[in-house]
Amino acid sequence: MNSKRVLITGSSGFLGKNISQFLKDQGYQAKNFDLADGLDLLNENHLKKSLASVDYVCHLAAVGDVYLAAKSPKLAACVGVGGTANLIQVANNLKNIKKIIYASTWEVYGHPNYQPIDEKHSCNPDHPYSISKYAGELMFRSNLNHVPWVILRLGSAYGSNMRTNAVIPLFINKAKAGEVITIAGDGLQTRQFTHARDIARGFQLALESKIAGEVFNIVSKESQTIKEIAEMVKSKIPVRIKYTAKRQGDVVPAMVSSEKARRLLGWMEKVSFKDGFMELFGFPGN
Repeated sequence: MNSKRVLITGSSGFLGKNISQFLKDQGYQAKNFDLADGLDLLNENHLKKSLASVDYVCHLAAVGDVYLAAKSPKLAACVGVGGTANLIQVANNLKNIKKIIYASTWEVYGHPNYQPIDEKHSCNPDHPYSISKYAGELMFRSNLNHVPWVILRLGSAYGSNMRTNAVIPLFINKAKAGEVITIAGDGLQTRQFTHARDIARGFQLALESKIAGEVFNIVSKESQTIKEIAEMVKSKIPVRIKYTAKRQGDVVPAMVSSEKARRLLGWMEKVSFKDGFMELFGFPGN
């Protein structure tokens, strides 16, 4: 890759910040694009000006908070679908963008028909967040789009700059405040938490690969139950754990395979959950 000028949409978000910094550390000229900076995906002029000076795009801008997406599905659709369509249209008109890497989610698969889930699995999203993400995927697949693309379906991300209502910082902050950790359901629901640095490396590999028009799961092999995470917090900060009724709309647990990304992109996770957890919250390792 001769040019390393890349636009990061959603650059003020949790993953946007991590990916922007990671790419800068790898020698990229990373340019920010975020509503927090007064730049709107729904504004064609904002996109024209920003896209004109780059060669690649990492597209992360969306309503990434699943609770906000559930509360305001219209907002999730406007940003995730309308904003993505606007980005693609402007990029096609400008003709200088060489590739767009789109941040999707493993949650687009919905209820698993088989496990581990690979990229050939059908997509049946059933939540405003995952629906908006999958609709964004379909925008890239449109026969009106001629800009090369790669879709990354990301695992449950964790790392620095996480939203405070995400499960890991939520449990930590509850414990630090001396409050009860509340788990909806039995706590045995699993997630394949994937560190932000590992996800950022997935974006770098997708940018630098000659591959286009492909979908990859970028998901750690490790999985943890919500109960295990609460117990990890409890082992460091004494706290009471309480169980309540299962929450409506929670994602069905599933095991997702990243074998295709390992085989074609050379991607694999490098940060173990234990190390990432300890590093993130400043706990000494055992």
